[in-house]
Amino acid sequence: MILLEIRGGRLETKKSFPIQGVLDAENSEILGAFFRDYYLNASLVPPCIFIPADIQDEVIPVIDVLQEKTGFRPKIKSPKGGDKRSLLKIAEKNAELGLSERLLATHYRDQTASLKEIQEMFSLERLPHIIECYDISHFQGSQPVASGVMFVEGKPFKQGYRKYNIRGYEGINDPGMIHEVISRRLQRIINEEGVFPDLIVIDGGLTQLTKACEAAVEAGAEGIPMVGLAKKREEIFFPGENEPFIFDMNSPGMKLLRHLRDEAHRFGVSHHRSRRN
Repeated sequence: MILLEIRGGRLETKKSFPIQGVLDAENSEILGAFFRDYYLNASLVPPCIFIPADIQDEVIPVIDVLQEKTGFRPKIKSPKGGDKRSLLKIAEKNAELGLSERLLATHYRDQTASLKEIQEMFSLERLPHIIECYDISHFQGSQPVASGVMFVEGKPFKQGYRKYNIRGYEGINDPGMIHEVISRRLQRIINEEGVFPDLIVIDGGLTQLTKACEAAVEAGAEGIPMVGLAKKREEIFFPGENEPFIFDMNSPGMKLLRHLRDEAHRFGVSHHRSRRN
């Protein structure tokens, strides 16, 4: 909620009031309730108050009470044009910007919490600012393709998405295909002097993860943390560990990893479908 105070034709102050717990309420109800709470408790009421037209019915009873309480009745206006209407528009725009900033700040805190949890889950040296995930798609081994998606600061980074047509394998050989794709990806980063991801997630179990790690060693990039995420029970596989780990599926970190994996799968299926057509 934004309140602009005008004195002598100049904007004196802008006050911002966060509104909580009103998701199911109409805007007119929220504005009317704010008007009542604010002006019935105000030490100083201005002679004229500009409001949106749709809260006139909510405001008039408050003005009646205010007059009974103080003996003073401010003018209530809903300008349709001119400078006064512009001021209302400024207040509305400020409210929209304030909401956007709050939502962005909340989203950033949530994403940071997810990345921090992933860092702790996998004992990473740093926050995984860049995470990549790879998935294999084919129909009974025919026309196999792979997809790679990139999340930066916990959000999809479409410029970092990659499509691959598998060159070296036919039939059903997901581990071998993962080896090929990870080899190609890491070699490209090395050749272009690019930036390695902070974490690579393989859509699959221990066998796929093992082949991905072999590709990293062969490329001289064995320092990149890698894990496997198997769909059936959302199990996490670590290099060198035969038994999977199961984390809380509803934790912020796991939700982000599942989103990443599902996005890689969606992107891969889309690429495979377009190739078949």
